[in-house]
This record gives sequence, structure tokens and C-alpha cells, in this order.
Amino acid sequence: MSKRKCIFSDSLKSQYKMFKSGKEPWDAKCVICDQIISIANKGKADLEKHLNTEKHKMKIRSTASTSRIDIFMESNANLNLQRSVRATEATLVYHTVKHHESFNSLDCTAPLCKSIYPDSKIAKDVTCSRSKAEAILKNVLGPFAQENMLKEVSKIRYLSVSTDSSNHGAIKLFPVLIQYFNPEKGGIQVKLLELQALPNETAETISTYIHTILTDKNLLDKLIAFSADNTNTNFGGRERSGTNSVYSRLKSATQNDDMVGVGCIAHIFSNSVHHAIESLPICVDSIVMQMHNHFASFTVRTEALKKVCSELEIDFKRMLSHSKTRWLSLYPAIERILQMYEPLKSYFLSLSYPARTLQMFFENDFSECYLWLLHSFMSIYQSRIKHTETADISVNEVIDQCSQVVENINERLEQNFCPMKVTEILRRLSEARRDEVEDFKQNMRRMYNIAKDYLNSWTSEFCTDLKHFQWMTLANIPSWEQGAKTIDTLSRKNVQLNDNKFFDQWQNFIKFLKQHEDDSDFKKLLAHQKWTSYFKSFNNEEFYSELLKLAEYYFAIPGHNANVERVFSLINAQWTKERSRLQTDTIAKMMFLLCNLKLTCKEIYDMISKENEILDKVGASAKYN
Repeated sequence: MSKRKCIFSDSLKSQYKMFKSGKEPWDAKCVICDQIISIANKGKADLEKHLNTEKHKMKIRSTASTSRIDIFMESNANLNLQRSVRATEATLVYHTVKHHESFNSLDCTAPLCKSIYPDSKIAKDVTCSRSKAEAILKNVLGPFAQENMLKEVSKIRYLSVSTDSSNHGAIKLFPVLIQYFNPEKGGIQVKLLELQALPNETAETISTYIHTILTDKNLLDKLIAFSADNTNTNFGGRERSGTNSVYSRLKSATQNDDMVGVGCIAHIFSNSVHHAIESLPICVDSIVMQMHNHFASFTVRTEALKKVCSELEIDFKRMLSHSKTRWLSLYPAIERILQMYEPLKSYFLSLSYPARTLQMFFENDFSECYLWLLHSFMSIYQSRIKHTETADISVNEVIDQCSQVVENINERLEQNFCPMKVTEILRRLSEARRDEVEDFKQNMRRMYNIAKDYLNSWTSEFCTDLKHFQWMTLANIPSWEQGAKTIDTLSRKNVQLNDNKFFDQWQNFIKFLKQHEDDSDFKKLLAHQKWTSYFKSFNNEEFYSELLKLAEYYFAIPGHNANVERVFSLINAQWTKERSRLQTDTIAKMMFLLCNLKLTCKEIYDMISKENEILDKVGASAKYN
């Protein structure tokens, strides 16, 4: 068996700077002697042997006075090239993670770049295979993303924690996100603090997990709010009763009875819709799924429906699926059925043996009425759910959206509103089937009332706790009375503001708002962006110090828990069936990059190129440990 050859590694290059790479991996070229040295047999010993030769020593003595500057310049150029190569390798790793590619692809990328860019010295020296890429991710870039985030968080006063669980096979993943306000970085910041697998999802396990993480990172005393979905484990039900929920345990562990608990409004909206439509005499969820499944994988059926569409001169559109865990999927599915209602009705009623539920659905003259009613009803929620899921929306802007939904439903009840399409169909049916028409209208009112009552019951306490912060959305110019009530509320939460300074700063703040009262671009901004715009108008924090404390407290409170769901989406994009061998620790480091850096690949290259400490770690062999 042939002996494995030694190569001129990165560590040898950094130790012996008078040598540079030769044509072969085991060749080293002496800059002084302009001679190729093979280190294939003894590695480092071959280099030492050459340095101790009389020829090498004489070359140094004879050229000492003339070549020193040239050697220095060449060594400096080699150092710059080396740093560019390392920055390129780190950027390739980031690029691979950001675009959800496999590390295996890097086994091809580096050799390919040598062929595509034969004149590039950087491409020639890049060696970033899957093993090296994983080492750079786990021991260089991942920790760098976390350290940067923790340095930033150490300077802020308040933060909140959000979490949820998701299974990946038998692994139960728990990401922990934090939200805080930093005007220097653009306002509300949402970062991933930790991602681990836990053995179960009991309140004790989750609360201990969060408490331990915050304690280890010296962030526990900054915690003012907890956000999660609305399960009993997290909050103890709608009334938030008992002492065995994650929320109550965190309050007890931190001795902070004023901790704000934020359920996910997107879940509340979705549950409000589903509770309401369950009161109707038709099961819309079942109809949508059954109709989709009928055509999903059957070409013959799809072609038959296309033929019916052609005869009725209606454009064919594929049926859409629906999932109860996808809050926005039912509305477009219903809309698609309405677009294809006549062809679908004709198709199913022409079958010799149609599915019984679908046959009964299309034979019922009121089925189309109920679909149009739901289409109109769900339109109230659809755009607002999208708006409330904005990553950096403030909590009172979310409350505003909820209030608008309740107000819209109340107006429909007061005005006996009925969608125009429904009115047209009912008008045709009213004379012959007056009792059934009246039943339909009663069902419609019951649906509205159930939705409204559900929203009120789940958000009343939530809205009451934060009512004195409502003016901070800056939808209108606030009054001093509102500001004074906020100071009083904060003082009861042990957040002390200097009221004299606050009043003086308040006056300047009001002047700023009046100057932008007619600025349409300013009005379009989210609340935290408006506040950030004000803070950036000053060079000295002394002019807004008390307002900044207020903003840091308020904007640290999350408006929803959708940001955790985004982490799960990113995990699913990385941890696919084709990449099933990824481990939890590797996934965690990937998420740190994606959630905490949030830079383009070019921006990450520009940043890393200036970070000498990171470049040294990329080139060091310690990254494999």
C-alpha cells in the first residue's frame, strides 16, 4: 500500500511565510531561492531541511541588501491573497446555507471555479469541500452570528421571548427567539437566541429551558414579555388561570408579576373563523379537501373537467388544497371553487357514481350561497392576518387589526349585510322556499356572532393590559394626558422614567410629529419605524433618553408568535428528506446565520473581509475540533 503524501497545508503556509504553494499539493516554492521543494515524504521536516541548507543561507546573505523590499511586498501580497481566499470560502458557506443548498454541492463548486476562472488566483487556492464547510459553519460563522447578536443585546434594557415546538421525525425542536428595540439597527429586532431538541413539551420542561438559556446568557433580568401560541401548556387557557403554565412559571422564576403574555393573534383569527363556519349546516373543510383529492392525481378526471370548462366557455383552474394548520389556505380554496362552480357542478352531477357528499352539496341550491357568504366573511380576515404576521409589527398595531375585524363584523350585524352574490341567489329562491331563506339568514347572523364573541373573549384581557400604550402607534398626534398615563403604568411595572426630562423631550417629539403630519410617506411607516426616524434625527441620546426607555420597553413586546413559525419554515427548507443526515447542532448554526445576520451574500463577503479574527479562524485547523 502506498504511503499517504504530506501536503503544504494552510497551517504550514502561515508558519513558513517564505514558502508559497507549488503546482502540486505537496510542493512548496521557496521565495528566496526560487526553488520547488517536495514535502511529500516528511512534510514540515523537508521545509526545515531546506532552510538549514548552505545554499539557502548564502542566498539570504547575498541578496539581503537588494531583495528585502521585494520579499516583503511579495509576502504582503501573499497575505492579502490568503485573506481573500478565506473570505471567499466563508462566503461560499454562507451562500450555501442562505440558498438552502447541500454541503455536498461544494465538493463540485471549488474544482469548478478553478476551471471557470483559470486566471483567478483566488479560485485556484479555494478549497472548500463539505467537511471544511461544515467546520466553518459550526465553529466559525455560527458562533460569530451569536456573538454579534449577544454584544448588541447587552446594550439594550428590555427583551421578550417567543417559542413553540415542531417535530422533525422523533426530534422535538424548540427555537427561542428574542425581540428588542434598537434604533441604530432600524427599530424592532427579532433574533434567534437558541435552538435545541427537548424530550417533551411540558410546562416545566419548556420554562426550565427558557430560564436556563436566559440565565446563562445574562439576559434574565431584561425579560418583560413571553409570547407563544394559545395552548393550555403555555398560558393555562383563555382565563390564564393556574400556576403550571409556562407563562406562570416564568413569572414565578423571574419574580415579575407584570410580565406581559402575548398569545398569537393569527391563531386567534384562524380559530375564530373555524369556530364560526362550524356552525353552518355544510362542512366546508371537508368539501374543499374532497374536491381537491378527487382531481389531485387523476389525469382522466382532470381532462374530463377541462372538457366541461371548454363547453361552458370558462377557463380551467386547478383545485386548491387546504390545511387547518395553514391559516391562509381556506380562502383561496373557496375562491377557486367559486370560479369553477358551474363546471364542477355539471361535472359531478353527470357522474354515474359521484361521491355522496359532493352530490348532495351540488344538489343543494343553498350551497353556492354559503360559499359566497364564506368568501365575503373570510375576506375580513385575510388581509389582516397577512398584516399582523409582519415580522416587525408592534403589539398595538396588531390589536388595531383585531379591533377592525370586530368592528366590521358588528357593522354587518347592525346593517343586516348580505353579500351581493348571495342576495341575487336568495332572491330567486325566496318565493318558493321562504322558510329555508330565513334559516340561511339566521345561520349567517349566528356565524357573525360566534366569530365576534370568540375574538372578544380571547383578546379582551390582552387589549386591556396594553391600552395605555395605544397612542404609540402614532396613528394620530398623542396628548400629554396619554403620555402621563403611560408613565404611571410603567412606574407600576418598576420602569422608572424621569418625568421632568420626559416632559421636555415630549414637547420636541410632538413638534416632530406635527412637522410630519401631512407627510404621506411617514404615515405609511410602521410604528417602530416612525420612532426610529425620530431618534435618528438627533446625534445625542440626551435629547431623547426617556423616550428611548419607553420605546425599548414597548417595542420589545411581540405582537404575535408568527416569527417562530418562520424559523420552522426555514428549518424545513434545510432539513429535507434528501438531507436527512443533518444534525440538530448543524441546523441550529444554520438558523443562527439566517435569523441573526440577515445579509446578502455580497454583504457578508464585504463584512468578513474586514474581520481578521474570523479570517484567522477560517484558516486555522482548530475549526475542525
